[in-house]
Amino acid sequence: MRHEIKKEIINLIEQQTGFKYPIRWVDEKTTRGDFDGRESSIDVFYIPFSEEDEFLTLIEPIRNRIRELIGNRGLFIFHSPEATDKYYSHLFPITKGIIVENGFIKFPEISETEGSTEIIGARINIKYWKAA
Repeated sequence: MRHEIKKEIINLIEQQTGFKYPIRWVDEKTTRGDFDGRESSIDVFYIPFSEEDEFLTLIEPIRNRIRELIGNRGLFIFHSPEATDKYYSHLFPITKGIIVENGFIKFPEISETEGSTEIIGARINIKYWKAA
């Protein structure tokens, strides 16, 4: 499947679910085992078991479009918050003190120390994409 198609599918799902969960195409480097449908499988991270049905309901309006783009059915592999932290924490680095608020990224208050310049309470409008 072409990169552009994969990107379109991810964008469709992210928009339909309100960017609530990090998603990505299954990666053979970090997902073990071989199975039918691997090439059309998407990891959904930080999703509690109780929200899996809600996720599938949210994407119902775009499922036929996803099927058309993939050429067959898509498979979702859900990872609970606990499993995500345990097995996939390397995919989600933690940056302390940075806040995303109303389309802005706010850095913590820092100062100039030991010859390094740091930002103090800056607000920068940056176009960003959630990616896993």
